[in-house]
Amino acid sequence: MDNDRVDDVTYDSDSDFYGQIDAVERLRERVRLADDVPVSDVPVVKQESRTPSIKEEEEEEEEEEHDEKDEKPLLNQAQPRPELFNPFAGVSYAWQLGESVDDFVARLPPATTWKDAHTPWIYVCNPFAGRRKTRTTAQSQLIAGCEDEGPEDDKAQTVLFVEGGKERLALLAGFLDGMAQMGLPRGAAAKEAAAAQRSAGHDILTLAGHLGVTCGKWMLFVRPGHVNAVWHTVARATVRGELGIAAKVAPRDPAVAADRQAEWERLICVYTADFRDRNDVGRVLRRLQALGLVRKQKNGRIFYKCDAYTYLGIGAKNPWGLRASLFSSGDTFASAEDDDDDATRMQVDTM
Repeated sequence: MDNDRVDDVTYDSDSDFYGQIDAVERLRERVRLADDVPVSDVPVVKQESRTPSIKEEEEEEEEEEHDEKDEKPLLNQAQPRPELFNPFAGVSYAWQLGESVDDFVARLPPATTWKDAHTPWIYVCNPFAGRRKTRTTAQSQLIAGCEDEGPEDDKAQTVLFVEGGKERLALLAGFLDGMAQMGLPRGAAAKEAAAAQRSAGHDILTLAGHLGVTCGKWMLFVRPGHVNAVWHTVARATVRGELGIAAKVAPRDPAVAADRQAEWERLICVYTADFRDRNDVGRVLRRLQALGLVRKQKNGRIFYKCDAYTYLGIGAKNPWGLRASLFSSGDTFASAEDDDDDATRMQVDTM
């Protein structure tokens, strides 16, 4: 079989795929002639124009109107109402859905309501905060003295956290005891102790985050003569969704001597969902400041503590040397303009 070549194109002369040589040459000549024809000489097929009928115009207008309606938001349709949820529904010492704030405060005025087994705190929840564990299903019920901390996240494993947290505190205590027996210079011992405390605090807060134990609270201390008014302000702002996920106030404590009752400051806790969410923690602080509640405190400052520390008994002057609060109102938080729907997570320095 002979192979021939025309203009660098190899073809098989015995095959009809490429055609016979004469046919190929004729086709190429026609292509060259076509390339030499001016564009102006190429005939143009004109489409005959006509005026659209009235019916066609009406149909086109209807289609345009329909498209415009589809693009517009359905403003006239009723928007779905947010689901309201109260984790403390049915709890006698808590605000209930359908109850006005005025009626609630009148029913349980903190200045004169006595603390007892049936009223350990006076509580209000933010009905717009979404679903969380109810008081009866919360694992905090298994931790004595912590039954009324912030409403737990649905996935919170509080009991497991307390077990792990106590183990970590035991390790820290053992290290500190060992350091005390080594006879190191005071400066060196203090440096080693501070490093161990930072490490333990970091581990505890990390564990709390992993197990969903993330609630925390801003703490206000209010004199009895002002507690009803301050609590009314906090309760109203909480019910409106302006503050955090919940708030509580301490009732009148019969354990306090009668001659000290007038001076015994009442604790009000304003809860946020996540101590790691610095934007939200700062937002709630700014709202408390706007309500005029922070400047009335001693030294004009308030402090923020995570429930994780409360569950573990980490309070002021604790034996592990950990700072009980994570933040104060003197710390720098993002401004209102910097708040974002996507919360900024941060690593909390525990010392």
